[in-house]
Parts: sequence; structure tokens; C-alpha cells
Amino acid sequence: KFAVIDTPPAIKGCKNTELYWQINKCLYDKLYEHILKNLSLKTLNNQELRGEVIFNPRFTINEEGKIVHVNSIAPNQTIKDEIDRVIQLFDQVVIPGKRNGEPQNTYCETFRSLTIENIK
Repeated sequence: KFAVIDTPPAIKGCKNTELYWQINKCLYDKLYEHILKNLSLKTLNNQELRGEVIFNPRFTINEEGKIVHVNSIAPNQTIKDEIDRVIQLFDQVVIPGKRNGEPQNTYCETFRSLTIENIK
């Protein structure tokens, strides 16, 4: 069960983020950068998929600002497991979402894509 929040989860160090959408965008952009830097190219290359792959990172940021309950959607189980693994490694300091000034568990979900090309 998730409460409606007044302030979304945020990453310390995001500058010029005062509006709700800016805070969300910064969080998801930093997470996406982390995913791209840390995905196993070997794991992706071993898949039959090539070209643009759309995936759906889904997770909860708990009251302590930790990412928990990662359960992404991806084209197959191997890619899903790899994306989930990388999201769980995301160690930037996250400020939890708040409702009336109290930290709340916050469900997060976004859509992203990456391009898989043949790696020689």
C-alpha cells in the first residue's frame, strides 16, 4: 500500500530541481545513467535481441531512501534479471518521498530503452 506523496523521492546533488517533475526526471536520469554504465555487455550480447530494447524499471524507495522490491519488465527473463541486478546496486543517496513531512514508501516506475548491437 502506497500513500499519496507531497514530495517525490530525490537524489542528493540534483541541482535546479524544485518542481515535482524536475525532481522525478533527475532521479530517473541518474538511475538510467547508472544502468547503462553497469549493465553486463556480455549478458546482453548473449541474447538474441538486437536493436532498440524497451524496458520498464519498477521498484520501491522505502522510508529510509533505499531501493527495494525491484521488479522490472523487460523483453526476456535474462535482461529483466540483469536490469534488476543493476538497479539494486544503485547507491546514490536517495531522500525518500514524503507526505506531510513524513517519509513514505514510494512506488517508482518509468520506461527506458537501450540499443543492443553486435559486439565483436
